[in-house]
Amino acid sequence: MKDNFFSEDEKIIFYNSLDKSILDHKNIRPKILVFDSGIGGLSVSKHLEEFFDYADIIYIADNEFFPYGGKDKKILTGRITKLIIQAINIFDPIGLVVACNTASTLLSDEFIRSLNIPCMRVLPPIQEAFDLSLTKNVLLIATPNTIESEYVKIESDKIVNKEYIFHKLGVAELVKLAEKKSRNELVTLEDITKVILKELSQEELAEVDVVILGCTHFPSLQEELKEILFNVKYWIDPAYNIVNQLHQILQRDLSISSKGKYLFYTSTLKDDSFHIPYFNNGFQ
Repeated sequence: MKDNFFSEDEKIIFYNSLDKSILDHKNIRPKILVFDSGIGGLSVSKHLEEFFDYADIIYIADNEFFPYGGKDKKILTGRITKLIIQAINIFDPIGLVVACNTASTLLSDEFIRSLNIPCMRVLPPIQEAFDLSLTKNVLLIATPNTIESEYVKIESDKIVNKEYIFHKLGVAELVKLAEKKSRNELVTLEDITKVILKELSQEELAEVDVVILGCTHFPSLQEELKEILFNVKYWIDPAYNIVNQLHQILQRDLSISSKGKYLFYTSTLKDDSFHIPYFNNGFQ
């Protein structure tokens, strides 16, 4: 791809499957960045299209470092912050959604403020889940790094009622299954059930009435998860509320019919199936 570098001393390069140059996006149209390690941000981009009919959506997929869920936190934080700064410098967006839950829990408030643009992180709404729960029995399904994050620890410590039950399920394997499903590869209900039952029993699952989808990959598996967690009344996917908040902040009233959706990723590809879920969602 032409002109796909940020500066001479930077190491992370963005590629585009249709050989789109970054210079193609030096235009007057507003841009919103979506950042994730894989396909999880597609659940966010769908909501962005509903709210922002005047803006291009630039999707940054860090496939070179996928998956984030079990990697060293210090290394991840350094890479994510560098990548986000690079993307903002080149695309000059009006807003950013960090669609990866793991990345969202790693980025500090200080770093977010330093970006000088509206930036939304997708974080699991734990208190909201307990407010909804009738049985006060909540399950958070996320990656191990999200489960072990300072954010989840702080929110968990706020649950002072000893009768409340908070299950935290850290399963990086589900992220890989979601990616497989998005590329039309076979993923069975048995595959997903095995992953869930490694940590929780059937009896424990039967008592849960609220599930927090703590990874943006997981809405694509919700149909299967509903069969496993058949007593759950509420499924919380924070993506919609995050996009709504960004819209409230920006409050733009523009109409540009030629908006576009463009994918850039961080590693050259050996498998053409990588593009399938992004193309299916309209990204070039």
